Amino acid sequence: ITHIMLGSLAEALYIITNYTTSDKIISNKEILKRILDQRETIKMAIEWLPASSEFDTIKNYLQKINEIFNEFRVEEAVKKPAIEGISSKAQANKQVDVPTKVSISEEKFNEIRKITSELRNRMVNATI
Repeated sequence: ITHIMLGSLAEALYIITNYTTSDKIISNKEILKRILDQRETIKMAIEWLPASSEFDTIKNYLQKINEIFNEFRVEEAVKKPAIEGISSKAQANKQVDVPTKVSISEEKFNEIRKITSELRNRMVNATI
């Protein structure tokens, strides 16, 4: 199941970062926001991946993507409730900033695209 979930995440990132030219994606704030929305999913995946050499390469790719996500510039955000029932009532009532308008340089976007493509292709070809 872990491989299926990771494969789904890699495929989704691959599709959204490769469906058209980088300049068209970068100019589309809604698509950029959707890409950045994956940040929490990637953070959770890094945390729950078993400590096993089997997943080290995948974890390294996800950590690289997560680092580049820090390069996104949040231009506008709103406060919203965090996901309920994560681990405690305190977290369920927590408010988080949810980006509504973001941007990133073409260079950094292309890094995400490259790393995502490498991860996806290695998973599809079963080399990791």
